[in-house]
Amino acid sequence: MATSSSALPLWIKLWFLVTIPIVIWDATFILFRPQSLPGGDFHHIWAPYATYIQIDKRYGDVNDGFVIAQSWVNLLEVVVALWGLFLASGKKTQLLIFASALMTFSKTLIYFLCEFVTGLEYTKESFVNDPKSFLLLFVLPSSFWLVIPFFISLSVGSSLTAAVPASGDGKQKKKN
Repeated sequence: MATSSSALPLWIKLWFLVTIPIVIWDATFILFRPQSLPGGDFHHIWAPYATYIQIDKRYGDVNDGFVIAQSWVNLLEVVVALWGLFLASGKKTQLLIFASALMTFSKTLIYFLCEFVTGLEYTKESFVNDPKSFLLLFVLPSSFWLVIPFFISLSVGSSLTAAVPASGDGKQKKKN
């Protein structure tokens, strides 16, 4: 669904407008630990995470550096997306939105792959003991962060590459 102009399709704008607050909320949950965890002074802001950290224990592990780094990348994705949506124009908007979506897709894929290659280190207990919650609270919501950014990258990337002249198109610069 590539756009022929530099304008973004409405579905892409809506995705970012809905997800930017979620991404900020998620990243700050991690960055404010242990105060954001159950029993912490700020837990009320992130109360649903009391359930989520039972499914994905990485979110409850204050010593896990990967999830902390991922949260900083989440905030970078937000800055890039906001820049693209509100401060840039034309092809710069598309490039920034493409970059943000590709970052989201790649980071989420790495998150899943890390969990897979470590034998479900942080989610195995829920996978074995409560597969329904594992699917509904971990796999399904996380899948949106793979699928939609992937299609945003395809859509915007197609538009960006359409604007780039193909090499070998028969036009060569003449040397003087």
